Amino acid sequence: MPYITTDKRRKYDSFILALVASMEQGEHSNGDLNYVISKLVHEWLISHPDGLRYDSASDAYKAMVCAAAEFYRVVVAPYEDVAKEKTGPVSVLDDDSIALEQKTPRP
Repeated sequence: MPYITTDKRRKYDSFILALVASMEQGEHSNGDLNYVISKLVHEWLISHPDGLRYDSASDAYKAMVCAAAEFYRVVVAPYEDVAKEKTGPVSVLDDDSIALEQKTPRP
């Protein structure tokens, strides 16, 4: 969960904003963002007191998976909900006005 204390946020935010500003001078590419995330995780593992072990690698992986899930939950899903409201559902399966029982054919 990315919801750390305000003091911890202050510690990281200036570096993060400077990094984003330097990235804005070039393209906003998927590759650049992927590199920055990968490099951060690699350096975190390299500097980890336990070094590269299963537990530290697992912690890094869990942080990335949970960050991706939280990003989807709070940013992507609401965006998709707005898009669906504008353009309509794809089919009966994602039509919120149809009851679940009506979406599933019975043999």
